[in-house]
Amino acid sequence: ADLENALAHASLGTLLYHKRKDIDGAEAAFREAIALDPGFSEAHRDLAKLVQHRAFLILDSNGDLAAVVARLDECAQLYEVGLEHERAKEARVMATKLRRLL
Repeated sequence: ADLENALAHASLGTLLYHKRKDIDGAEAAFREAIALDPGFSEAHRDLAKLVQHRAFLILDSNGDLAAVVARLDECAQLYEVGLEHERAKEARVMATKLRRLL
């Protein structure tokens, strides 16, 4: 694991997401952080928040429930690795409820 570079990418992701509102750039930075250090729980947690945000944006914009469910499923997995078990459970519950509408 390359913790120093993973931390740099995660920091970049946070900057892009919160300061520049660059969701695509932030997602790429968080994914790179995880690729460099697969056990980096904070990067998983931050990517989970971004993925959940994207799910809600999809729901608000076009209502593509299948895409929203896929994002929420990914979000739940990321939250688990990020040690946010309650948030993972919430994402799974939302995905299950939406999956019933498909």
